[in-house]
Amino acid sequence: MGMGNNKNKDLYFMKIRSKTDTNQRPHFKVEKASKDGNSQPMEDVTYVNGKVKDIETGFYEWDGDTIKTFKIVLVDKEEMYYIDSSYTSLGRSILNCLANVGTDGTTPGEFRISLYTSKKGYASVWIENDGKSTGFKWPWDELKQYISVYTNKNGKEENNYTKLDEFYEAKIKEEIAPFFRDNYSEPMEPTDIVDEHPPLPEAVMDEDISDLPF
Repeated sequence: MGMGNNKNKDLYFMKIRSKTDTNQRPHFKVEKASKDGNSQPMEDVTYVNGKVKDIETGFYEWDGDTIKTFKIVLVDKEEMYYIDSSYTSLGRSILNCLANVGTDGTTPGEFRISLYTSKKGYASVWIENDGKSTGFKWPWDELKQYISVYTNKNGKEENNYTKLDEFYEAKIKEEIAPFFRDNYSEPMEPTDIVDEHPPLPEAVMDEDISDLPF
């Protein structure tokens, strides 16, 4: 998706990070696009607001492996955010939440995507659409059929998420992205990314819905 049609908006490139050596909480790593074609590092943030305009799939090569990725295009009146993620536990949870929008007749509105650490110590995500939790579309019992177990070269059993990631990639192309494209409208009021984490509803801390192993 080119940048040429959005010259009046500030562009931000965001990557989801569970934690780093300098930031031990889940966060978005943010860079702001500059007019010279480079990008300027910004302070890490823990949530972002806006309307979902599109979701795109992609990939890159790393050490001989093909890593599947997806990109969420989030827009407010004055800014546009490109949120990049691979199919990690956080990434899959975000897709599961976005896929649930519209299943009960709701329409896409103003989204808030918040990253936080659960009571159990896991990197987790909480997504609201117009102030209400989106919830998940697919329960764990339905998704675990796409996960297999293999023994690595050290004799340790590990999960293989290849089929699960293929499932999510297909759902982006066939259902999730078309739904948001068809229902997108330009935001009316500006919103901002903010460094401080907003207070999360008590239900989040009680349920820990993002602790599911996908």
